Amino acid sequence: MNFLRQSGIGFAGPTIRPDANMVESYEDWSECRSISRAKRRHARGIRTRMRVKWRPRKVAVTINGGRTYLVHPSVYHALRDADLNKI
Repeated sequence: MNFLRQSGIGFAGPTIRPDANMVESYEDWSECRSISRAKRRHARGIRTRMRVKWRPRKVAVTINGGRTYLVHPSVYHALRDADLNKI
């Protein structure tokens, strides 16, 4: 520990960076009356009312050997505003 203090190397924890590309797609079947029938018809190539939507990814991606985390901006703001002393 003394070596770190003498050399001026400190540790402030990993860097968390927001990245707008941290999204995942999912299929929204809420507009269909019969979801199972709509999925079967969709598999056969018949047009259905299924929509592809995007949501923030709830996981972080590490870069730089685990020193930097990439997260979606909404997750970044939730982490920034969270009171970490309560956890």
